[in-house]
Amino acid sequence: MKKLFPILIAFVTILGVMPFTASSASAATLPTLVSATTVANVAAYDIPTLTLTGGVTATAATATMTVTDPLPANATDKLVNIDGLGAIDLGNTALSSAEIAAAIRAGITGAGGYGAKNYTVNGSGANIVFTRKATGAAGNGALTVTDGLYTKTNAIKATGTLTVVAKANLVNNDYFILTDNAAAADAVCFYFDTDGTLADDGATAQACQDANGKAGGVEIDVSAATTAASVGALVETAINGVVAELTVTATDNEDGTLALEYDTAGTAGNIALNAGYLTEGVANGGFTLTALIGGAAVVNATALTATFAGGANDAAAAATVAVPGALMAASDDQSVTIDGVTIALGADAKTAIEVAGILTAGTYTTGAITNVDDDITFTKTATGTGGNGALAMTDRHYGGKKQVITFTSGDDSTSTHNYSVVINGDIYRATTRHGGAAALEALATQITGDLNSDATCAAVTNVMTCTARVSGTALTYSSSVSAASSGGGGGGGSSSTTPQTMSSTETQTQLQTQLTNLRTQLLSLLTQLVAQLQAQLSAMQ
Repeated sequence: MKKLFPILIAFVTILGVMPFTASSASAATLPTLVSATTVANVAAYDIPTLTLTGGVTATAATATMTVTDPLPANATDKLVNIDGLGAIDLGNTALSSAEIAAAIRAGITGAGGYGAKNYTVNGSGANIVFTRKATGAAGNGALTVTDGLYTKTNAIKATGTLTVVAKANLVNNDYFILTDNAAAADAVCFYFDTDGTLADDGATAQACQDANGKAGGVEIDVSAATTAASVGALVETAINGVVAELTVTATDNEDGTLALEYDTAGTAGNIALNAGYLTEGVANGGFTLTALIGGAAVVNATALTATFAGGANDAAAAATVAVPGALMAASDDQSVTIDGVTIALGADAKTAIEVAGILTAGTYTTGAITNVDDDITFTKTATGTGGNGALAMTDRHYGGKKQVITFTSGDDSTSTHNYSVVINGDIYRATTRHGGAAALEALATQITGDLNSDATCAAVTNVMTCTARVSGTALTYSSSVSAASSGGGGGGGSSSTTPQTMSSTETQTQLQTQLTNLRTQLLSLLTQLVAQLQAQLSAMQ
């Protein structure tokens, strides 16, 4: 033990002071990996999607006539005539809108000329539905309605009231004036003879008409009457006896009142009280006369109309797009598939118009293509709405050249190196000590097996050739080689860090650092061992 101790101290001393430098001969020169483009990328074209529109299935036009107004009983106008089929009598009883519609439907279908019409009639409720027998847009248009008006509200006669008094409350020459034309010239003066002493057309009658400016007068002899009711009966007879001059009818209510009614319905019968032509001159306040009011004109129902619409002719769906570009010679994609049919475009260069001409010559599954210059139009063979929508185009891509790049390695050594390739941002690595050929073969397998990669690759000896999967896809790329770490290996797959190329000077520096770290660790261990031995020797003495 005592003999070994001086030797360990000497070794530690020598290790601590000995320079620890990696010679330049220990730094390996990294092999090369050269990348280049051998075939440039040329953009391809996609024929735009053909979205077919305008397909129409032939339909028959229809028209709906809706009855909106009822019919009153004993209507002034109860007749309608649809499309010249003859008058339809709606009757004298009041009808609802639905009942009127039912009567019209029955009237049309029962008419002698109905069978010759180019429509059928049905419907329910207040609706009368006309449907063309033939399809097509020609059936659209207004239905002929010969007479679509009927009475909604009958005209109303103007009315008034005359209230008389008992004979005892009258005096000779009391009077009242009625008119039927709101004019003094057409008025009639009625005067009372209470004791039978007045002549029918004598001085008293003349005095009545002179006093009131009326041409003539009518005497009402009430000498034999007593009550207001008996006076009223005599007044009714007098008024209704003036037929030629007065179109007002009186009806005795047998209670001293008389209902006055203008003979003709309408607003013309409305006559206000007026001292000249509608008034009374009886001193007793119980004798009264009202204006004639409430006369109203007839109101017609909303006119019956109907317009045919919705008739449509057959039409085939179609769509037009432009051929987007020319076909280059020897392009990688020389065909398209439209409507289930693959059309070969050929290997020669062609203009967009020539491509359109080739597409026109194709025999398609559901239609045909025509063209005007570089615009192509696909039209369905069958008509109808079923042809609308996107046309099946499983391959719209044509033309272009796929980019080709190569990676060439000059490494035939048996040293272990890391090979890295980056294509469109995806990183692939291989670590091998069997030379560049083995590394490129491993990288080609990785890239081709990655379905998300934009390229496929194949390696032959020291060259890996990568081709874009789709023409028109540009490939960006880089490559690098680095020395393998002391831990060895790994390989393949993508990584978030792109490997860096390391020069021989950088390799020598890295080796120097590793050796220095190793010397420090070894010196620390030996120093600890010497300290332990010293402690044991001290304990033994």
